[in-house]
Amino acid sequence: MCCRGDSTGQICTKHLVLSDSGDSFGIAACHAKDSQTGTDPVKLIPRDCFCNPLDFFADWPSSVFHYLVLNPYVLRDVDGPLFPGDRKSQAQKYSRALKKILYLYVDEDDQPLCLTKYGVDPKHITLYSLRKGAHTRLNCGSTAAPSSAACLLREGHSLGGVRSHYIEIERASNQYAGRIVAGLDVNSAEFAASFPDFIPVDPETCLTQPLSDRAYQAKKNQVDKEVMEVLNELFGREYLRRFPAIHRFLRIGLASHLIHLDTIEELLPERCALRNTALFTNPAVQELRKVQEAREKIDALVPKIEEMLESHQMTGNVSVSQIRRIVESSPTIRNMSTVLAEISARLQDQQRLSNAAAADEDNGMSRVGDQFDMFDHPDGHRRHFPPEYTLQNCKLQFMYQLWHCGDGTRRICPIKDFTPRDRSVWSRRMNKSYSELKSLME
Repeated sequence: MCCRGDSTGQICTKHLVLSDSGDSFGIAACHAKDSQTGTDPVKLIPRDCFCNPLDFFADWPSSVFHYLVLNPYVLRDVDGPLFPGDRKSQAQKYSRALKKILYLYVDEDDQPLCLTKYGVDPKHITLYSLRKGAHTRLNCGSTAAPSSAACLLREGHSLGGVRSHYIEIERASNQYAGRIVAGLDVNSAEFAASFPDFIPVDPETCLTQPLSDRAYQAKKNQVDKEVMEVLNELFGREYLRRFPAIHRFLRIGLASHLIHLDTIEELLPERCALRNTALFTNPAVQELRKVQEAREKIDALVPKIEEMLESHQMTGNVSVSQIRRIVESSPTIRNMSTVLAEISARLQDQQRLSNAAAADEDNGMSRVGDQFDMFDHPDGHRRHFPPEYTLQNCKLQFMYQLWHCGDGTRRICPIKDFTPRDRSVWSRRMNKSYSELKSLME
């Protein structure tokens, strides 16, 4: 949120609901040094807080979910604070916990890592430092950072003078700033990543075997039921029955936990209290991880989807790749190997392929009079085909036979034996067709 400590202490459990955009949680910070908030309820514009399924350390929903698993009693009071206790002491509690963490990680000389690695003394790092660091992140790392007004209003700073009254926070810039402070890479397509969820079907299977709406809904209902059973065991059926608005956040938190489980397992101490909860001891949670892993398979489908989109290039009614798939899946082509084997065996028996590589006229003449004839043309030359001969438009299988075996009915030799002098009477278009046919057959 990039808000002050006292504003964090005022967050209630009822604020953990999805905003109107549907992919973030909208939380309003009432303490601001401008006229955006205060007594005017119209200007209580919520800050969009986004998930980060790519980085556990920046994914606040998974951390809040772990906090609620350890403190399920917080859900008893819908209107109560998310962090019970004295509101004014929330910042001090966080600062003390932060100091413990900073002094916990030391180097070989027992010096804090933040001092030796970054040159910052732990005693100078407070909650206010994190807030200012978020402000720095908003304005760095891209040539298209949010506007200064959006950054100031996001953190509750005053714009000064007349601007505080006339420049209000805008929803698009608020979401842009929210994704940046969530740790998402602004220079990557992953900047648009949404919250994790449970996918009831296998994405790879759906590409080849689409499900009907009824079948998909049945699978979705089954997964929703399994997720709800796990949440009931974690937080208590009675608490969740009285607070249905929190179900969506808990579901996203559970999915975030499963996404980051490998990192969590590595970081959590063996005696951590979180390991003793149903989140780690209930086998049903591990089963849900298999369902949630279907979400990760979507990333692997990106190259396949790009190939499908590429196949719709403007190359006519059917693209080149589609033609290739159609030809390869055709029953005629699948049986072509058998047909070609039979033709080859027949030609070998008749000794028609003994001089297949020879294309000169002498080779053609040696075959004339036996199986094939020579034909007189108006220019006085004799050729392997009659004057009215043209390349036929026929099926691939029959054209293959004409190329290698010839036309026995008309006593015309194989097309591959036509000499350059034979083809000299053809038009340019017919010679082009011959070249295309030759490249196909050879």
